Amino acid sequence: LVVNKYKIEHFFNFFLVLFPLSFLTGNLIINTNLFVLLIFGAFTIYKNNLKLKFDLVTIFLILYFFSTIFSTLLNNEIPGTQIYLKSFFYLRFLFLFIILKTLSENDFVNLNLLFKVCFYTTTIIAFDILLQFIFGKNIIGLSPLYNEFYTGIFGNEKIAGGYLQEFFLLSLISLINLRDKKYYNIFFIFFTSLILFSIIISGNRVPLILLLFSLLILFLFIKSLRINIIICFIIFGLFFGYLFKFNESVN
Repeated sequence: LVVNKYKIEHFFNFFLVLFPLSFLTGNLIINTNLFVLLIFGAFTIYKNNLKLKFDLVTIFLILYFFSTIFSTLLNNEIPGTQIYLKSFFYLRFLFLFIILKTLSENDFVNLNLLFKVCFYTTTIIAFDILLQFIFGKNIIGLSPLYNEFYTGIFGNEKIAGGYLQEFFLLSLISLINLRDKKYYNIFFIFFTSLILFSIIISGNRVPLILLLFSLLILFLFIKSLRINIIICFIIFGLFFGYLFKFNESVN
């Protein structure tokens, strides 16, 4: 089987686009997809003699990952093979970052397609949660978990809020790329408010806090987004106040 660099590039981009979708299926598919990405990514770098560049961000991440692993091993009271394997597999995210960074710098990665998939996926999931909240059933007929947590297509797993929070920033990049369009501000406010509202009713508090913190960081460092983010915070406050007063699950 002969695989040229173009096919390798296409394979890598294909599985990269599938990465956010794999979170909808479970850990087995996530880890399999991640493993395939590492294989195709490393092979692309090797076949094209691409150089790895270790800038300050990469060095910081390397130190962070190894310090985290060292701290975990040091504080583990019952050392064994399992904890060492978990620590080693934790490095796969570091390897993915280095591979993705290297391929992106050499124009082997279509990040715009990834951002678009994240945007469409998070939007569909957020609307699905909203439908479940309004009608008691989501798009495939699932009811809220324990009649309290609106999990959407995730069913018995309370991870809907976490998923929306994790892929929100990547989705937002796709939206920011449309900033020259006529209705960009309306789209930004609507999308951000939709994600915030969906996370609130999903019952996942930590993702909500993390998303609000992310918006605060964007507010501080990106001047052009400040008015839109202020409007989103106002809408969020009104939604949250209403739900806190009239909805027992949020209360």
